[in-house]
Amino acid sequence: MTGAVDVLVAGAGPAGVAAALAVARAGHDVLLAEAGRFDRRRPGETLSPLAVRLLERLGLPVCGVPSWAAESAWGAAATAEASFLLSPLGYGMHVDRQDFDAALAGAVEDAGARVALGARVTDCEPTAQGWLVTLNGRPVRARAVVDATGRNASVARRLGATWTRLDHLVGVAGYFAHEPVDGGTSLVESVRDGWWYTAPVPPSQRVAVFVTDADLCRSGRYREPSVWTAALERTRHVAARVAGGSRIGPLEVRSAASGVLSDADVTGRWLAIGDAAMAVDPLSGSGVERALRTGYAGGEAMSHWLVADDGPPSDHRATLDHELTEYLAARADYYRLEQRWADSPFWRRRNAPAPPSTT
Repeated sequence: MTGAVDVLVAGAGPAGVAAALAVARAGHDVLLAEAGRFDRRRPGETLSPLAVRLLERLGLPVCGVPSWAAESAWGAAATAEASFLLSPLGYGMHVDRQDFDAALAGAVEDAGARVALGARVTDCEPTAQGWLVTLNGRPVRARAVVDATGRNASVARRLGATWTRLDHLVGVAGYFAHEPVDGGTSLVESVRDGWWYTAPVPPSQRVAVFVTDADLCRSGRYREPSVWTAALERTRHVAARVAGGSRIGPLEVRSAASGVLSDADVTGRWLAIGDAAMAVDPLSGSGVERALRTGYAGGEAMSHWLVADDGPPSDHRATLDHELTEYLAARADYYRLEQRWADSPFWRRRNAPAPPSTT
């Protein structure tokens, strides 16, 4: 692909889609470049009621199975349920993440954006008019660039930005063929070395994810199917949810680390949004909602910047810093609710976190 666009958005997750949608609605020419092709399986996602309402307000597709409650066994052996039935925001949604991302990209294409799949940013250089972006060896000129590449923040790092890790969480996910999804609840259960999450994945699967620190994952050999399965069977509640299902495919290990991006020295029209700007613990359940909200706001800010040419949005960094402060406080409060394994390295770190590491 060659040519020129007003804005190139790298990454077609919820943040990138929302940004591209805002730019397209402002009347600018936008290219949404996605390195993948939506053909790689991803852990199932349970959208919060707020995320579902935000999708509706943005005019984006809401595809999945309604979720009416979230359960947790945290700080105690018994489960507690947070029902959405009486919430003014209504229900949440269980989605297949591959189908969800593909549907969002299709919707933004219908809104006027160009979408390029299999288009990885391999270089990004400033020019007098903006940026010369290389997508798999093919040049594209853009007046502005938005990094929505997730925790990799691959574009921002090319521009000299630094990613600061706030922890080293990883998730080890297994999928099960299960009875048809009927709107069952999601469930979180804490254990000595971390915590488990399980939820339905439409149309007929269930995912179980063990979340722990990377070093504990290595020392505990949780990537090994037999070890992972034995740990799952020791849970009180998650094991009951997957009972009767047969595991399909290999285990998948992904980073779930929290982190924040620093500003780069390179000037010019560029922004990082979603997880590329700040990634949060999956325990928060706010990842998609944050991605949509910050993505659309970033797209609006970039559209204004193109017209007014008055410099980067002054409140972008301030908003990010404020959200980081609030997030860290909320994360610490929630992890402190679990005191049953005070001698465990995983939980001890949550009560006395190590200094963040820069990568």
